Amino acid sequence: MEIMKRRTVATKSTLITLSDKAKEEKGILLKVKGQKKAEDLSYLMGKKTPLYELMLDYTERICVPFNSVRLVYNGSPIDPFLTAKHLKMKDGGIIDVVPLARDTVKAATQSTYVHAWNKELFDRCIIM
Repeated sequence: MEIMKRRTVATKSTLITLSDKAKEEKGILLKVKGQKKAEDLSYLMGKKTPLYELMLDYTERICVPFNSVRLVYNGSPIDPFLTAKHLKMKDGGIIDVVPLARDTVKAATQSTYVHAWNKELFDRCIIM
């Protein structure tokens, strides 16, 4: 009987730099946690860079429409037009990705669905 030896395997992590501001000023490192381990990405960006840049890049990389997911920080949905500085995000902060199940709302009208979601954010987002 052959005894199997344990091997240490390193995990590969992807670091994405979004703006030159991250190099000029002290940038912030944010970790985006997707539904699958393969969708976890780390972003280095300027604290004054709008978070929609992170959101657009992330949704493009995992091949989903921009409006099909919601990014959440500390239990609150992220307004894509705000910055890490405005939200007082910490270096190494974790952003969770929550898929939006729009197809499951069958009885609601568009206006009630928007109100239940976040009308202010919805009005400012680009609908694809």
